[in-house]
Amino acid sequence: MKNTIWKWLTRRHPEGAILPTKLLVLRAMLFPLQFIAWKLGTAYGYRWEDDTWLIGGLRYSGAAMQMLADSQGEVYRIVRRGDVVTLVRVEE
Repeated sequence: MKNTIWKWLTRRHPEGAILPTKLLVLRAMLFPLQFIAWKLGTAYGYRWEDDTWLIGGLRYSGAAMQMLADSQGEVYRIVRRGDVVTLVRVEE
């Protein structure tokens, strides 16, 4: 449910871009424990400022990671814009 709300709140925000204060506050309200852990520690590889994960020297958008977590056999095209990796669903 919370992920659905977060997807709706960020539907017009570009992947990998720094989140505005309004979205950061909403993120902290929806996911308080995650937000505190991400804010205080860097061990997770998560950058809360722009909702990206640092993996193998590349940044993956939070939306891309959520798409992978929710996938049920869909096909995705990997798109790299600068140093941010995003996914685009391929309609068959």
